[in-house]
Amino acid sequence: MAKYEYLAQHVSGKFLYAADALSRAPNPDCTDDTDLELEVEAYLNSDLFPSLPATPPKLMEYVQAQIDDPTCAKVREYCETQWPSRNSIDSSLKPYWKVKASLTLVKQLLLYNNRIVVPLKLRKETLENIHEGHQGIERSRLRAQCSVWWPCVTAEVKQYVENCRECAKECKPKREPLISTPLPDYPWQMVGTDLFELKGQQYLVVVDYYSRYPECIKLSRTTSAHIITVLKAIFARHGIPETVRSDNGPQFSSHEFTQFAQTYGFKHTTSSPHYPQSNGAYGSNRKTHPKEIGRSSLSNFVLSSDTNAVVWTIPL
Repeated sequence: MAKYEYLAQHVSGKFLYAADALSRAPNPDCTDDTDLELEVEAYLNSDLFPSLPATPPKLMEYVQAQIDDPTCAKVREYCETQWPSRNSIDSSLKPYWKVKASLTLVKQLLLYNNRIVVPLKLRKETLENIHEGHQGIERSRLRAQCSVWWPCVTAEVKQYVENCRECAKECKPKREPLISTPLPDYPWQMVGTDLFELKGQQYLVVVDYYSRYPECIKLSRTTSAHIITVLKAIFARHGIPETVRSDNGPQFSSHEFTQFAQTYGFKHTTSSPHYPQSNGAYGSNRKTHPKEIGRSSLSNFVLSSDTNAVVWTIPL
């Protein structure tokens, strides 16, 4: 009905009479399908074909590629004649058989609804055009859904984007989910320790994994021997833990610290210096200590005479 012009006119409901059986009987004189064919052709020419996302030369290239492709050529033939039963066609045609109601031939161009059916020869080029701006998977899918179609097009677009080298260079790697450390059975069974710097001063942090109780020690030097002396003082107050977790820094990976662990009988577990997430108890407290120290006055610090270090405790 695209060839007609319409005039909308309101009709009151009381004048909408119910149709009887005879009014629905077909008119035997209306056997000519010419008007229907003209309406369909007018719709395709005026609305569908100009809206296709390709220039006329490119559309002719698609037409020729569809004719040369054996699978598309067979689909074109079935669209012009009639589709056989599903069991009698080749396996390569079964994905098209599932959507046969949406396939049509317009000016020798095979379409799926209003999307161009892309033969095998042009699929790689089409994928390159879809991903030309190096958009993500979802945006590339949307571009394909409004322009082209072939069996498994969505999966192939996803695979193409995932294998794009340029996108891989700019894409941030996915962070692995954190694996939480099991809660110890009692306080001071497992502790985490590390160093941090604030305003040019080095500090040692020791955190209990059970209670999250922290101790922050101001250091005069960062040698293994001094770190061991400070830890001995902390262990004298709270007891020797079963496990001490730290990064793989030079103070903790030295032979001297290994001997200290063997002498005191605790297990020393290390993590990567560039991956503090594995030492979670310390990592979360590390964000808090510098802020608290910066806001604290000197009265928050107590001089420890046996270690000659400053001990600072965050109230819980």
